[in-house]
Amino acid sequence: MTIFVSDSISDISSDITEDDDYLLDGEEYNDEFKLLPNAKCLFDDFESEYTSVVWKHMKEVHNFTCSKYIFRDDEYDRVILINYLRKCQNDNLDIEEVCNKINEKSEFWDDERFWKLTLENDRLILEEDCEEDYGDDDNCMPINSNEKYRNICIYSEMTTEEENKVLKKKIKSLSNIIVDLQKVIKNSDSLRKKFEEKNFESYSSQYSISSTIPNIEEKHISLLEFEDRLLDFPLETNKESTEKFIYEDESYFNSYSHLDIHREMILDEVRTNSYFNFITNPINSKLYFKDKIILDIGTGTGILSIFATKSGAKCIVAIDAAKNILEKAKVIAQKNGLCNKINFICGKLENLDLYINGNEVIGVRKESKPPDKYQKFKCDVIISEWMGYCLLYESMLYTILNARDKYLNSMGYIFPSSVYLQICPADYHKMIDECIVPWNNKLYDLDLKELTPSLQSLTGSPIVEIVPVELLRCNEMTNLTKIDIKTITVNELLSLRQPFEINIVPKETEFATSLVISFKTEFNVENGNKNQIFPLTMETSPFNKPTHWKQTVLHLRGPNNTLLKAVDILTGYLTITPNIANKRHIDILIELYNTKTVDGNHYPIITNHYSLN
Repeated sequence: MTIFVSDSISDISSDITEDDDYLLDGEEYNDEFKLLPNAKCLFDDFESEYTSVVWKHMKEVHNFTCSKYIFRDDEYDRVILINYLRKCQNDNLDIEEVCNKINEKSEFWDDERFWKLTLENDRLILEEDCEEDYGDDDNCMPINSNEKYRNICIYSEMTTEEENKVLKKKIKSLSNIIVDLQKVIKNSDSLRKKFEEKNFESYSSQYSISSTIPNIEEKHISLLEFEDRLLDFPLETNKESTEKFIYEDESYFNSYSHLDIHREMILDEVRTNSYFNFITNPINSKLYFKDKIILDIGTGTGILSIFATKSGAKCIVAIDAAKNILEKAKVIAQKNGLCNKINFICGKLENLDLYINGNEVIGVRKESKPPDKYQKFKCDVIISEWMGYCLLYESMLYTILNARDKYLNSMGYIFPSSVYLQICPADYHKMIDECIVPWNNKLYDLDLKELTPSLQSLTGSPIVEIVPVELLRCNEMTNLTKIDIKTITVNELLSLRQPFEINIVPKETEFATSLVISFKTEFNVENGNKNQIFPLTMETSPFNKPTHWKQTVLHLRGPNNTLLKAVDILTGYLTITPNIANKRHIDILIELYNTKTVDGNHYPIITNHYSLN
């Protein structure tokens, strides 16, 4: 066999063509891997600098080859299997017993944790072509007859031409991932800077100081001039994009693997009562849940699915990527006599295709063939509690839109049906001063001014907290433009830019230093007949009963990084987008126009950028 690789992986995507052949002989091959640690056996402490020796050891001593446990025609199953066995090895399990229990329905095949290396620099994976599964030693020729490299054997039943095509495809795929990640890291700061400069220049030239809010009817703009593949990343579902963002999804789903957060959400009376009252209301139950097929996305402990069963749903699919929580949900359903009515599926929805047979629903890995007699899944209702801090934190709404476009019947419903971002002014100047003033004076007869926190450190990041009503400089929240979950597109959500115009109501002080963001959700059906549904709203504002979402506070900074003390009116735009480096996080942009301050200054344009991480 002959291996073809590029001289430089960073140049692969541009350099490789179908006719480009880069021959790597045995000596060069050895150089590629000599810096890696020894290859390690999956069963015992045996290791070797040659990966093929380890494969041979596992075959002869432990009667193990990967091919015995690969049941599907999927190139990633080999990686998943090795990472899974490494995890079992770390847990001090008997690997031979573990292997005896492996079958094509084993749950670890769909566990995204095992797409990531369990053992750093695992040569059994990195040197995938060194696996000795493809034939016996006697029937396979080493890559180089030189005695020094006799153990570096790469076996294949494919022709050289076929091998070249496979290798080139893999190399191109991996190089694209590397290049994209390098671009994200390198360009994120410059893109933000470029955006702020362009935004300032365009509005400075387009709007005069005397204008109020520019283009107030405009809802959507393209926020950043990303390449299409970066702008569209939240709904990418191919294997390459899944690998690219696997680290953030793993962290995200792991955060929901702990029971504390689920206890907090269930005990949040505003949240849970809203869903319970809407789903189990006799009118809604009869029209929208009884004998219907329901998809519960991010089910957690399964509480919404259980409510739906009480309303007579015919078939319920409860999906979540946090495996241990889903196991708890199954037990809860079983103890409440409902386990036969709910199909629990573990996995990330974007990575699965759902199929139905009668009332049984299964999820298979994307593009895999479903079992016989199963049809493509469609549902009548999607229910989910997808809202995060500042409404859009965690970016779960993109998953809802993906499911809507793929699984919801044309006459189906989504609950909640719509949401509003809410905004109001507040005065935090006393609380900020309390963090700075103590350091202006000597403490213990010492000058400790060096420890004075900077204004940037106090105001540069969003704060999630329950805001005391006495800090508000308004009498009610201002609802921004309605977001209709049934109709909004992914691109509209990505570039959502909402205008606001809010009066500052003088109270203890006449000015505002901050903006408070909350949200309101609606459970409704706009079909012209209000008697056909029992509508319900849920609010998270400071004027309402506290929830686990609390509120998000944005302190406003004026020119020269000073705390802004605005009077009369705040006019501008609020923009929230997924963070470039981690799509589960969000970036927030506040644009203010024609802002007056308590000291008599007037600013035509002020922009503040925040990241909620």
